Amino acid sequence: MKNRLSSYLLCALILLLSSIVFADGSSDEISPAPPSEIVVGDKTYPIHLVWIDLNDPSIKVDLALAKDKIGTVDSLMTLSQTSDADEAVIAAINASFFNMKPDSQPASTLIIDGAIAHIAEGGSIVGFDGDNRMHSAALDIVIEGSVNNQWEAPYNWTSWNINHLFYQPEALMIFNNHYTGEFPTDPVYVVAVAQHEVVGKYDYIPEIPANGYIIVRRTAQFLDLFKIGDRVDFKMRAVSRDNSDQFADDGLADFINIENAAGAGPMLIKNGQIVLNAKAEGFQIGKFNRGAAKRSLIGVTADNQLALLVSEQPITLAELTAIAQQIGLIEAFNLDGGGSSGLIYNGTYLVEPERKISNAFVIKKLTEQPIRLVLNDRETYFDSYPFIYAPDGSQPRTMVPLRGILECIDATVAWRDQDDSIVVKRFGSEIVFRVGQSAVSVDGKDYQMDVPLLIHKGRSYVSVRFLTEFFGGTVSWDSAKKIVNLTLPTVESNYAIAEDYLADQQFAKALDQYQKVLNMFPNHVSALKKSAYIHDVILNDLRSALVYYQRIVDVFPADPAGYNQLANTYQRLNLIDRAIEIYRQSNRVADNIEAHFQLVQIYRTNDRHLALEHAQWLLDNAADVKQYKRAEQLLKDLKD
Repeated sequence: MKNRLSSYLLCALILLLSSIVFADGSSDEISPAPPSEIVVGDKTYPIHLVWIDLNDPSIKVDLALAKDKIGTVDSLMTLSQTSDADEAVIAAINASFFNMKPDSQPASTLIIDGAIAHIAEGGSIVGFDGDNRMHSAALDIVIEGSVNNQWEAPYNWTSWNINHLFYQPEALMIFNNHYTGEFPTDPVYVVAVAQHEVVGKYDYIPEIPANGYIIVRRTAQFLDLFKIGDRVDFKMRAVSRDNSDQFADDGLADFINIENAAGAGPMLIKNGQIVLNAKAEGFQIGKFNRGAAKRSLIGVTADNQLALLVSEQPITLAELTAIAQQIGLIEAFNLDGGGSSGLIYNGTYLVEPERKISNAFVIKKLTEQPIRLVLNDRETYFDSYPFIYAPDGSQPRTMVPLRGILECIDATVAWRDQDDSIVVKRFGSEIVFRVGQSAVSVDGKDYQMDVPLLIHKGRSYVSVRFLTEFFGGTVSWDSAKKIVNLTLPTVESNYAIAEDYLADQQFAKALDQYQKVLNMFPNHVSALKKSAYIHDVILNDLRSALVYYQRIVDVFPADPAGYNQLANTYQRLNLIDRAIEIYRQSNRVADNIEAHFQLVQIYRTNDRHLALEHAQWLLDNAADVKQYKRAEQLLKDLKD
């Protein structure tokens, strides 16, 4: 029986291989194949199938947006075009779902060059990393934001989405220049960010900055978090669908280094096992789950051969899964289908979509293996690759995109027209580069770079050696993968190291590392709070703790907790008059329940009238039953 089954599968495979397209990008002579026929069980399915060898490091899987915008559509053929002479398009297939309404908004998550272009809940996500490895997972993407390199309260914020309109007043949204749809209507409150810096605050929708985005909400409360000139960043975090906020498996963690991805689904096969469960992924439409339709699929084999497949006739998801398993896929993922299904090979339609579409996976072959960049243990993607520069046989230098690198290490970068220079600002310092020159000005003093600043494909490039020598860091080279591993100090990386030391109870090392953060950015509230905590609670060094508590109050005067900690420390040092002064100062900024309570305790022994006054305030302003009962008991005790 086993031999007969093996013979049957072999015959089916021979029938399939007789008409599929193998694409390695090396030939323009292959004509489009007619539909292949594959037999699964007692049924024969006509399919269009293209194979691509992802072990070739010059192959790249891109995600293309129609007109490079969110909310527009175009033909698959137009989406597959490239104007870059250093790359050739091998194939293209339609990717994610989108609304067939006039706004044509995507109904899926989209990641392009490592950056979120759109988020949607439900379904799954399929993407590719720099090693051309396919990853798929049922996950949600959370957008976390920071102000002045601070990712914890009170300076953190969370966006509901990117380039997607919500009507709820509490929704906080990000829109960049990919977006073409409608915006929220009045009332509306907006923060404009250009090159990571707050450049405006508005009560209307302004023009979106060319190198930035706008943060929009229909309530004004969030505006106080942002001030003109503040540095603002955001990043994505992948969380499991049950919102556990944990990387539940390696599939979630993989998406931190993903280059291009699109949401669709459901997943069909994962790690060689059938995982089809459309309902669990949020697909509730019975016709979609069980009905037949033209289908598109993307998947890989165990030896990393990429399959792009479109069915010639309507089939069910279960049948598509069986086909994927029959052709040897260990990862298989359903894409948008029906009238959107389309497949191009070598510039010719194998299947032409019946309508214009929102986005597509485009597989390209580069003229040479690209140089990749890993910055601080995370692969970083730009719209132009690093390159080797060796004029006239000189020692080769690795050149990397200036703006992209420096913006990743807490700098802002701007072009100055009057003298064709690039101005970089980082932690109070100003660095001025001039195109074609080796001299660089740092706060008015000139330094020499090993290689002049170069313009390449419309982007400014600087040598890796200069970055490591000037900013402090390390660089290594992976010759097999052509990866530059670059480590440069940032506020976030130093803070993460400090947090690890604190978690391991290495308090001296933690304090040193928090100080490195404060040397870069003196107003980092979280580093100040953690330093104060170590001195206060762990080391019982109240005098040192006072210094940090005072700085917290100076930096963030709107936070009552800072005043309370500062005043409480004065109390423990028996500096009562100073503690009273701080509690009163807090109440002048905003009524502070804890400050009133502590003043009752201080005054009850030497100024009963003032103690009663503060206790009465607590009773009158109690926010809940617990606070009311505590104030009531205080008044009773004072009157007895």
